[in-house]
Amino acid sequence: MGDADIRFDGQVALVTGAGKGIGRAHAARLASRGAAVLVNNRSHPEDEGPGTAEQVAAGIRAQGGQALANEEHLERPGAAKRLIDDAVERLGGLDVLICNAGTSVIRPFHKTTSDEIRGLVEVNVVGTLELLREALLVMREAGKGAILVTGSTSGLFGDLGFGAYGATKAALQSLVPTLATENHQRGIRINSLVPFAHTQMTDWIFDGGHFPKGAAPGLGPEIAADLACWLVSRDCALNGETLIAGGRTLARAETRASRGVELLEAETSPEAIRDHYAQIADMSEAATYRQGGDLLAQITDRMLSLAEKGAGEDALRSGSR
Repeated sequence: MGDADIRFDGQVALVTGAGKGIGRAHAARLASRGAAVLVNNRSHPEDEGPGTAEQVAAGIRAQGGQALANEEHLERPGAAKRLIDDAVERLGGLDVLICNAGTSVIRPFHKTTSDEIRGLVEVNVVGTLELLREALLVMREAGKGAILVTGSTSGLFGDLGFGAYGATKAALQSLVPTLATENHQRGIRINSLVPFAHTQMTDWIFDGGHFPKGAAPGLGPEIAADLACWLVSRDCALNGETLIAGGRTLARAETRASRGVELLEAETSPEAIRDHYAQIADMSEAATYRQGGDLLAQITDRMLSLAEKGAGEDALRSGSR
């Protein structure tokens, strides 16, 4: 454990979806630690006066920090490149990216419209993927950088009413370990943060009685901002990880698969699978996989072992005749 404070002096950070809530907390925390922050939040036609991005940036500057505003809409063509170019041209580079922008639709999946599905995909998936690609081009050339993708419990575990939204978050979740593997040799780390906080976006959950309203005051975005600050700092070596933050709770999530069983060719049938299901589902020897290819390699190794075992048994039967 280090004794020095975590600092971002001389570093440039871009935070999307930073006009309010958790994104705003991320931007403020990074700026308070010395980062020059580009605060991104899309503008709205009904806005009067400065938009939310400029309000947050102005608040940071009033506290002695460095911040500029950007009002790009991620779903618009070319927005990702314009956003990255803005960070490089006006602030001098890109060391940290926090992909926090997103939109949600909350209703049973069968009642979700095609327009709503396309809107979710355009913002949460396409816009974020393009932003990650453009950021990686800059970071790979510089040979350094840290990226944090905002995840969701609905993307990890599913949630009633969050089917379409959760699907878009799951798409990003699956990307994190891939990018971590592809880019670590270029000095770039990428992790996922799954936050839960009482903000303007989640106020309805407490007002509607889904969670106790008395818990809301203790569920501010501060713990998520602290975790984000560490994850994108040079003090942190984590790569390809998913961490959860809410209230005073911190946790780590991972993807596991059971040890499972191997069935000989003569045993395979729907009935055999039914009869072996308890063993198939037994998680007592479950393993964690950082890449899908690791699991597939294990499956192919077991197939070879079964083939060798089968050949040996055939030889024994032939020799006993």
